[in-house]
Parts: sequence; C-alpha cells; structure tokens
Amino acid sequence: MVHPRWISFRRGCVGILVAGVLGVFTGCAGSRPVSGKSEPTRDAASCEGVVDLDGQAQCPFPLSGARAVVLIFVSIECPICNRYAPEIQRLENQFSKQGVTFWLVQPSMDESVDQTRRYLSEYGYTFGLLRDPRQSLVRRADARVTPEAVVFVPGGKVVYRGRIDDRHAALGKARPAPTRRELSDALEAVLAGRPVAVANTQAVGCTIPRD
Repeated sequence: MVHPRWISFRRGCVGILVAGVLGVFTGCAGSRPVSGKSEPTRDAASCEGVVDLDGQAQCPFPLSGARAVVLIFVSIECPICNRYAPEIQRLENQFSKQGVTFWLVQPSMDESVDQTRRYLSEYGYTFGLLRDPRQSLVRRADARVTPEAVVFVPGGKVVYRGRIDDRHAALGKARPAPTRRELSDALEAVLAGRPVAVANTQAVGCTIPRD
C-alpha cells in the first residue's frame, strides 16, 4: 500500500504542470531559506538504509579521495527534475573529470526500481542513483525539494545547498535560459580553493514529504 504522504507528493507535482500552463504557483511548493550551518559527517547515521538500484548498501561518505560530493535530490514524478536532467548530466560530465563525485538521490519509494531504471535511461543519466527510504540523506543534507543540490567537501562540511541555477524563479515561472549558475560556481570555487561566494539559494520544485 502506498503511504499517503507519497500520494500527496505525486498529486502535488501535477500542480507544477498546471502552474506551468496557467502561471499559478500552487501544488508542489518549492522555495525556502536555508542556513549555512553544517556538521561533521556521521557516516553510519547519514547512510542508514541507503541502497543502490540493486539493493546493495551504499554511502557517499566519507568522500574517499573526492574533492567534493554532490547529492542531487530527484523524483521521476517531478517535471522540473525532468527538465533539469540534461543540465545535471552536463555538470557531472564536466566536474567528474576534476575529482567531483555526483549522486542522484531518490527520497520517494513510491517510484519502483524498474520505473527508475527506465527514467535514468530515458533521460541519459550515466552516474549513480541512491534510494533513501529512511530519508537518512535527506536529513543529513537538509534537502526539502526536488531538484535540490547539496555539495559536501572533505570533513563533511556543506559548502552549497540550493538550486542548480536560476532558470526556475518560481513554480510556473521559468526563464528561457539561466542567468546564474550557482551550483557550477560553487564547484568552481571548491576546485580553485576559494570560499563559495553564494552558499545558499532557494530551490524550486516538488516538496519532499518528511518523516
């Protein structure tokens, strides 16, 4: 039986499609202010119940030599996630060559493994996805919507949390092209050894139901 909170999640995401046509910002709400606070990574607690699509336990922490780890929370039911798929893959192609590890994170267990595999293939993803049924990674990253990106550096510090770019200013309000690319800028700063200039932004998308 599907948990009511995921039914609400799916119904809410339909609201994004309606908002996109009517310009009404209802349904699957998206924006929030976030803080820059972070704590050292607690590997066991951060990865409790996290598995890959084969059901094998996985954990993106510790970083294991990576210069940064990017968790991008997604849902196959969220239209904004689908629109961002090419950009997410482009960023992974660019930054994985420089020591940055990307993971998609799926907090909704209403989406089956077979559905998820088809989604990854359809949208051209070539890197890993983690299923987070206990919302361990959701809590560790303090993720609230899909899509939302969170960047960790060695030591477990969060140096960026928020949107991928500013293409979507609000639900139903999208620019033809982004004018700011905060996730890319954050990763460029990390790789150059500079502080991240904009550490927090408001992500717009489908709200993640929290336990």
